[in-house]
Amino acid sequence: MYPEKVYERMAIILRDDKLKALLKYHEYDDFENFPAAAQVFSLSFAYGRIPFDFPKLRAAIADKQWALAATECRLVGCSPLKNAGHAALLRFAQTVKDSGASPDSLPPGIL
Repeated sequence: MYPEKVYERMAIILRDDKLKALLKYHEYDDFENFPAAAQVFSLSFAYGRIPFDFPKLRAAIADKQWALAATECRLVGCSPLKNAGHAALLRFAQTVKDSGASPDSLPPGIL
């Protein structure tokens, strides 16, 4: 399969399946206003697993407490690198929130 086809298919899955599933939970009602890093985290996490049974993570997201969410987002069985990346995205989202930086800001090197 060509890389661009893989990226296109992943984007369709994220948009049509994973985002739709997340938006069923009230914590994501304001998803479009989350810092971009929190949006990326949410979709990346949901790509592997919808967080229906992560009550502390969902509560932190509902309160827009991204640093707290970073302590609650560890997936058992997931690679340590992916878990670290998820936590880093959420800590960056907290920095964006606290500093008043553009919500469209993303950590360097993410794209």
